[in-house]
Amino acid sequence: MHQWSNLAAWVMNMKQGPTKQRVTRLAGLILIGLVMAIIFSRGYDDMATRRSKPAGQGDGFHIVELPPEPEADEGIATVQASYSESPGSFWAGGQERQEPLPRGTKTPDMCSCGDLHRLWLEEPRMVGEHVQDLQEGLAVAGHYSGPVDGVFGPGTDRAVRAFQASAGLPQDGIVDMAVWMALGRTCEPIMAASLKPSGDIIVADPNPSRTPWRAMLIDTSNLTLTLLENGKPVSQFRVGVGKSSTPTPLGYFRVTEKAAWAGGFGTRWMGLDVPWGKYGIHGTNKPWTVGQRKSGGCVRMLNRDVEKLYAVVEVGMPVIITAGHFGVLGSTRPRIEPGAKGSYVYAIQLRLAKLGYEHAGVDGVYGPATERAIMRLQQDNGLPVTGIVDMRTYEALGMSVMD
Repeated sequence: MHQWSNLAAWVMNMKQGPTKQRVTRLAGLILIGLVMAIIFSRGYDDMATRRSKPAGQGDGFHIVELPPEPEADEGIATVQASYSESPGSFWAGGQERQEPLPRGTKTPDMCSCGDLHRLWLEEPRMVGEHVQDLQEGLAVAGHYSGPVDGVFGPGTDRAVRAFQASAGLPQDGIVDMAVWMALGRTCEPIMAASLKPSGDIIVADPNPSRTPWRAMLIDTSNLTLTLLENGKPVSQFRVGVGKSSTPTPLGYFRVTEKAAWAGGFGTRWMGLDVPWGKYGIHGTNKPWTVGQRKSGGCVRMLNRDVEKLYAVVEVGMPVIITAGHFGVLGSTRPRIEPGAKGSYVYAIQLRLAKLGYEHAGVDGVYGPATERAIMRLQQDNGLPVTGIVDMRTYEALGMSVMD
């Protein structure tokens, strides 16, 4: 750098005549250009060094644990578009689950059934529900006999490579979209043979004199979806529903939309008008989860079953989702506090309206207006004015367990 200091001193000592001013400016530009070239060349070398390393290594970002299945943001197409095919993307963890948002928000939540995470063997090991889903699917397909512990270890890696070989896929041990889809196709007929409906089915009239009135009854206690025609059960399917942390909404709804899809969400989608979030009935490419409580709240069906149902479902069809003999609220009455969302809040708001307590509306979201109505109810009944719905408040609402 000694030569640059001499050049700068020479420039500063020159007399400022017209000609010399031009020389001064030219020399200054040359000096600046040389310095910038040195800086950028060093920066480029550092960047090239970083790019030569595996993604996620040495840059403060490295996935260790896969969080619970996320809720999607703006719909099925968005979730599918978010899937990354790049081996170095490290898109394996998704997002932390969030509670369903009120209707009208820009990013309504929906279940994560289309979430096909990219998985592979690495150190530290990938762990979580997504790895467990993979192990269950590989076990159904006959390629895995180890513990379903949600840890992607050498045994899971060997099972993945064995399945890839059987499916004619590259045996690289990376669980990408192609592996998930092939695993779903392999497991669907196996699951279809083992999933049997429960309950008595009445054969539908092949030539009805008038268009039958149809509705769907979904029972989350025995994991069935029954198609009713003029009040009679004509077909029934096994389904998967939400896990305890992300329950399937209970209540009376209608089909608001129908769509044929491909990719992670199975082949068909039927959306429901649940006020506090985005939920629906759809197929799945994880068929081994049908008959289980593993979804983010949606109702999962085998693709072959949802296609049969889709053919007779119309927009506007009623959908009743219950929890067995106890109806839409099940056999429990959980403590409900401001900020809660879901079927219980929805039912409480309906009862408040029936009793004449004004609030903002029936939307399944426990906001300030619902809290004020509960507090007035508590005050009118001589209860502690807390705004929290406990058993005594349920009794004041007239919502007993056998309601």
